[in-house]
Order: sequence, then structure tokens, then C-alpha cells
Amino acid sequence: MVKKLPIFILAGSDQKGGPVPVNMTEQDMLRGYKGAILLPNGKTLAQELIDRMRASGVFGEICLIGPATIYESVVDCDVIDVEGKLPVVFESLRQAMYEKCDPGSHVAICACDILPTAEEFQRLIETDFSSQASSKIWWQLVRADEKAMGASDWKQAYQLLPTPGDESPVPYYPGHLVVLKPDSLRLRLINQLLALSYKYRNRTIRNRFWPMSLEGGWELVKQDVFGILQGKLPKLTWTVFSQCLLGLVSYRRRKMSVTEFESRLGKLFVHREERGPRSVVVAETPYVSFAKDFDSHVELKELLQNLGAADDVHPGENPQRGAGGPKQP
Repeated sequence: MVKKLPIFILAGSDQKGGPVPVNMTEQDMLRGYKGAILLPNGKTLAQELIDRMRASGVFGEICLIGPATIYESVVDCDVIDVEGKLPVVFESLRQAMYEKCDPGSHVAICACDILPTAEEFQRLIETDFSSQASSKIWWQLVRADEKAMGASDWKQAYQLLPTPGDESPVPYYPGHLVVLKPDSLRLRLINQLLALSYKYRNRTIRNRFWPMSLEGGWELVKQDVFGILQGKLPKLTWTVFSQCLLGLVSYRRRKMSVTEFESRLGKLFVHREERGPRSVVVAETPYVSFAKDFDSHVELKELLQNLGAADDVHPGENPQRGAGGPKQP
């Protein structure tokens, strides 16, 4: 059995959100504090997630990162008070990992708007993660077809080769739980790229690359200039652009394998002195629930029905700030 992992739940707001997916409208999308949605059992979505994490037996301390005015009264774990854009949330997460955890050990991070079962959490950590516990970053890609995604079948699947020798790529959906060792990683760079990726998340990869490059390039140059002042070679900008561009070419040619994807992530995110064989592991898993985050009203309705709500549930807007606490969707 692996050591129990501390876990941080990201529970910020998606008030403005990113680009609306194709064939959907702004009115179709959920906005606000999704972790504060009230479920048929009377718990908030975040509290139900916390209860399932505890029941799995694989997590230690649980911390939620989000506005205290929204969450302190509706969850029974430590709340790290933060509100703002995603880079602000990620920076608070980075600081919290160093203040509350051993940065040389593994830490888990999870989105607030998924709802795997306790058994799925247990199998993911004790079986899938534990076999690769030497990794600096452990992530999951869920292998599934559109039908298995239910109301989330509109989400973009990434076409990758399961192994380098395969001829045809298969669809993978990103899982919303990651395990990492903070001290081994370029956390500020990861935060910047994750924030950009989230901002342009509903665009195709082709339409995502150049806006992210232009917006992120200046930050990379500034970091390289800062590195020069510290006597370091200015390699960061070249590393990021070369790995991303070569990866994009490989992906568009339908030649990228999961192994290549791991390698490129390692060169991007793991400190050079910390790299080794499979320092980044991207595991193929079958647990669709980790890929089904709730972004739209139809996805929320499906969840509520599966939890026992009436068939005529019509979720409204998410809870916003207010003294009355979470409202029934």
C-alpha cells in the first residue's frame, strides 16, 4: 500500500470561462462556483467529493483552494482562501504545497467538479499510481469512446498511439487528478502553461497553439533574462517552443505516442538534474469519471439524475457569492 497522499482540491470560479465549444452556446455552460452546487443528498459537490476521497483510504490531509466566503460553511476540510484568475489560484497552490507538505514527496491535485467513487480513487492510487511511484509527475489519460462519456461526449479527445509501434491512434480524454513531486518540477512554468491551456481549452489544438505562444512567449523571455542575471544559460524559451512545436507537428501527423508525450512533458517540466527514465508517467486508465468534469448544464443534469434526482431537473446558474450559501441548481 502506498503512503497516503495529501491532496489539494481546486475550487475556484469559472464566472467568465473560456471559449464556448462548437455546437454549444454560452447559456449551455456552467458558471460560478461548481464545487458549491447542492446535490440531492443535501451535500455540496465539493463535500461529496471530499467524503469519497476519505472513504477511499488513500489520501491524507485534504485542502480545498477557493474563496472562503463560499466554501468554509459547506465543506469540512481546510480551506485555503483565494479568489482570482487561474494564475493566482495556481500560485496559491504552489505556496500551499511548500507550506503544508514535504515538497520532496508526492502531492495529489484534483479538480472540484468530478465525482469518482471511493473505489475508483482507491484503484487509481493503489494500483495505477503505486506501480510508477518513482515518477516526478504521474498523470492519467482515460481511454474511452464518445458513448462512454455520456453527456460529456462533446469534450475533445486527444488522438495518441498507445505504443510507438502502433499504426493508428486512439482517443484519450485527460483525467482531472495528477500526482507530483513539487521540488522536482518547474512549477512556475507549469502554472503559466496550465493557465494558458485552460484559457484556450475549448479550442482545437491547431487554433490553440499560436495564441498560447504569443501570450506565453513574453513571460518565457523574462524568465530567461532573469536567469542570465543569475548566471544561467537562457535555455527556457528555446526548450518550451521547440518541444511544443515539435510535439504539435508529431501530433498533427498522427504520429505522437503516449511515450513521446511523456518524454516531451519531462523535458518541459522536470528540472534537468531530476530527470530519469520515465520521470513523467502518463498512465492509460479506464475510469471515465475522472475525465467527466461538469462544464455544462446537461452534464450537471446527468449527474443529478444518476444521484437520484427527479427526471425533470433543470439546473440553473451556479451559486454566486452571497450570505445565503449554496442554492439548489
